[in-house]
Amino acid sequence: MRALSIIQILWNLHTLRKSQWLSTPELEKIRQKKLRALIKHAYENVPFYHRRFRDAGLKPDNIKTFEDLTKLPIVTREDVQTYSKDFVARGVNISKCKKYLTSGSTGLPVTIISDKKAEEFRAAVFGFPFFECGFKPWQKMARFANLHPAVKTKHWYEYIGLMRNMWFSPLRPIEEAIPLLKKFHPHAIFAYASYLYLLAEKVKEIGESQIAPRILFSTADILTPRIRKFVSSVFEAEVFDFVGCIEVERTAWECKEHMGYHMDIDSVAIEFVKDNEHVDAGERGEILYTCLFNYAMPLIRYKVGDVGIPSDEKCPCGRGLPIMKAFEGRIDDFIVKADGTLIDPVSFPIIVENNATEKEIKRYQVIQEKKDKLVLRIVKGENFNENVLRNMLADIRKLVGKEMRIETVFMDEIPPLRSGKFRIVMSKVKPKF
Repeated sequence: MRALSIIQILWNLHTLRKSQWLSTPELEKIRQKKLRALIKHAYENVPFYHRRFRDAGLKPDNIKTFEDLTKLPIVTREDVQTYSKDFVARGVNISKCKKYLTSGSTGLPVTIISDKKAEEFRAAVFGFPFFECGFKPWQKMARFANLHPAVKTKHWYEYIGLMRNMWFSPLRPIEEAIPLLKKFHPHAIFAYASYLYLLAEKVKEIGESQIAPRILFSTADILTPRIRKFVSSVFEAEVFDFVGCIEVERTAWECKEHMGYHMDIDSVAIEFVKDNEHVDAGERGEILYTCLFNYAMPLIRYKVGDVGIPSDEKCPCGRGLPIMKAFEGRIDDFIVKADGTLIDPVSFPIIVENNATEKEIKRYQVIQEKKDKLVLRIVKGENFNENVLRNMLADIRKLVGKEMRIETVFMDEIPPLRSGKFRIVMSKVKPKF
């Protein structure tokens, strides 16, 4: 694709940094304007959405507000995979577009198309929260969130000392990263939460003092209280957690107040739904994303399986960007009890980490194999003892009920998914949400 305009990216970045301080109603007006323009474009230029509107008896004028989105059908990864060509807008030259392939951790990898204009906005969306959390353009960042980083040609701004990056695949051994980090001396590290934990563990184990980032950015996995506390103490650095997906870029992020995740509603419309109705603040809902800047391949009411809890609280930082109180992971991270009740994946780290330190249980994973069978994988720590395990299992039993069989499996290591991510809780039983 054509080279991106650094001037346009900087202008988009300036706009995002400025608009975050608007009031929430003002930001909602911006979202509304962008949403109506996107809906009109999709109806007129995207075959998939034209059919969807026609089948639902709708025209663009029927979608005037954010709340009206519930009139439209939900779009799934299966839809994008099956009708991929029909999602691309007429007149778009795919050969000149950037392509993003999802990790396929759900078993449904999809390809997303993004044109030059969308890429220039996407770059600003990606970079914006790093700067808000204290990272400076002249500092260096090590990125451990790209599976197969190619050898990258330096951009002109890297030659003058701006936005210098080191790329490293989280699938490669931690030991290989240590000498690279020592040589690079990054001010910040951006990585999957589980990889940050493993990296901190290795740095502590070998007593490496030359790796001293001042800011840590977490993404992809659930950042548990233990992981946050441990990596922060090892590196003596503040940890900021980001939420997003490759299809629509980053969608929410923590500021220095750490009271939740600011949602970027001027770049993505985020719905929290149950039975296709918007939930109230404080209630759990499945997240639907509508990307407001990618006109080449619009995604409207797109479901990736994320689950979260919206909030009506105002952050003390003063930003008008609304808050997501909690990000609870993927819907297939929820455990299904015998009566159909769902147990959120955050409950298990709380139980494990309340009963055991990292020296007692080094790593763990909970997998629901069947509706009545739960497997607890454990990597023992140096101070592991049976009392810790007994107490932890008793608390898990109270949570899941007496009908659930619990099998404990001890392992030397728990491998990550092929995406490089590590899920603490997984269920093979499809929940009804």
